[in-house]
Amino acid sequence: RRGVFSELPLAMADNAQQKHFVTATDMPWEPLFMRLSEASVEVFLNGTSQEIASGAEVMGDPLASVTWLANKLAEFDLALEAGMCVMSGSFTKQYRMKRGDQIESRFTPFGAVSAKFI
Repeated sequence: RRGVFSELPLAMADNAQQKHFVTATDMPWEPLFMRLSEASVEVFLNGTSQEIASGAEVMGDPLASVTWLANKLAEFDLALEAGMCVMSGSFTKQYRMKRGDQIESRFTPFGAVSAKFI
């Protein structure tokens, strides 16, 4: 068995450094009318815009990432199930936060999420 640190590059690629994530209220999704690759996000750190990116940053389409995950799980007789939280991948880089920082991500067409680090 290999130790966790021998697989560090894989862990980093899988966002093992993530400690938390912020969600918003559920909203209906109409797959025939919504192309996730065309969604965009603008990230604000302490009120200042940091970057804008699109869903195309995630394997060309975030849905492609989730499809890959479902297919990989199936190889192990596992499945994505209703109600699971799945991260498709990030549109943007990650930000190192410190006490007092506030971050907001405005997703078009979905809405915004924010967090303040106290």
